[in-house]
Amino acid sequence: MDDRKDRFPNIPDIIAGLAEVADNLWWSWHPAARMLFKMLDRPAWKESRHNPVKMLRELPREVLESASRVTEKTFYESVKRYAALFLYQHSIGQNNYKEV
Repeated sequence: MDDRKDRFPNIPDIIAGLAEVADNLWWSWHPAARMLFKMLDRPAWKESRHNPVKMLRELPREVLESASRVTEKTFYESVKRYAALFLYQHSIGQNNYKEV
């Protein structure tokens, strides 16, 4: 089992990019990336005091599975886009804000 699955056992693979984004402060200066966590579960986002790691660890599996379903295409596409942007910017050492 990889580290992500140990740290975030409830996150389905299809939205695993959320864990990558949550584990780095990159999300904190990208408003649209922050919105991913708020879209997932607004009350949980507030309850976690805007801490995505805490929120993802505490959310029930059902909430995360619901978000990962193909019917939630907008959320899935957003996760995919911002996880890819995060990984790309970090692979080239760029931390500048660029909206996708």
